[in-house]
This record gives sequence, structure tokens and C-alpha cells, in this order.
Amino acid sequence: KKEKIERVALVLGGTGGIGSSTCLELSKLGFKVVIHYNKNREMAEKINNNISLMNFQSKILQADITSDNKIEEMVAKVIRWFGRIDVIVNCAYSNISYKKFDILEWEDYEKEWNINIKSFFKIIKSSVPHMQKQKYGKIIGITTQATEQLPPQFSHYITAKASLEGFLRSLAVELAPLGILINLVSPGMTDT
Repeated sequence: KKEKIERVALVLGGTGGIGSSTCLELSKLGFKVVIHYNKNREMAEKINNNISLMNFQSKILQADITSDNKIEEMVAKVIRWFGRIDVIVNCAYSNISYKKFDILEWEDYEKEWNINIKSFFKIIKSSVPHMQKQKYGKIIGITTQATEQLPPQFSHYITAKASLEGFLRSLAVELAPLGILINLVSPGMTDT
């Protein structure tokens, strides 16, 4: 008889609207869920309690994912807690605001780049060796319809999300033979 594997999912930005709904849905599907948060511990604890009330297993994990050291610590903690990492869903976001190009600074682009690409790259880089050993992994990024609809005064955000799409599409081709599947979800405005 084949032993059932208990899958582990790390939800980055697990306290936002899409992130919290993702945590709850993954729990209902039988995943052990790690609820990542940066600042909103109260919401992380609330989600964790809701999952516990449904008799599912979860843990909360604080980390600033723009810090290289915190990323390595975060992935190591997930492995220490559960012995594996099967799924990463990146729901992390920055508080973006509309900005006309004449007041945009390069730092605005860097901020979006760091949260959407740099931190996700480092998290994937730290997690892929574990997924490769398991011959199984799923990585999901959240993109935006803004890359197609192109609203004005969103250049910094759209640039980062378009880069994210290219990054994950190219990585999907490379990692698929290892059993690691990568997808992008473009939810638009979502009722969570």
C-alpha cells in the first residue's frame, strides 16, 4: 500500500486578502500550511486559529522577504518543522500607489522589483534543492491584468510584474523535467 504524503505549502503574504484565502483553501485540500507574514502578526494568528478550528495543521512564520538572511532562515524553518516543502504560493505585495512618470524615481522601480523578482528568486533558489530531492514541487506566482490593460501611472508596478511573468515562464521550462511545475495566476480584483 502506497503511503500518503502530507504536502506542505508555504504561502508568502499569507495575511492579505488573496493570501489568507489561499491558506484556508490549501488547508481544506489537506496541505500543512505555513502562513508567512511580515508585519501583520494579529492576522496571521487569526488565520492560524481558523485553520486549527477546522482540525488542519498550520504554523505562522514572520520574515522580511527582502532580506537574504531571513529568506534562508524561513525556508530552513519550514524544512525543520515539516521535513519538506512542496508548494510555494507568492501572494506578497508592496503597497503600491499611482505615480506619474515625472515624479517616479528609480527607487520606485527597485522597490517593486525587489518584492516581485529578487525576493521570489531567492526563495525559489533556496527551495528548489528540496523539491528536486522529492521530485515534486509547485511554485505559483501572482501577476496582474495590468500587464495587458496598462493603466496609466503604474509603470513601476507593471514593469516588475511583466518581469515576473518572463522570469517564471522561462524557469517553468527549465524546472519541469525535475518534477517542479510553475504557474502564474492573474486574478485581477478578487472578492476574498
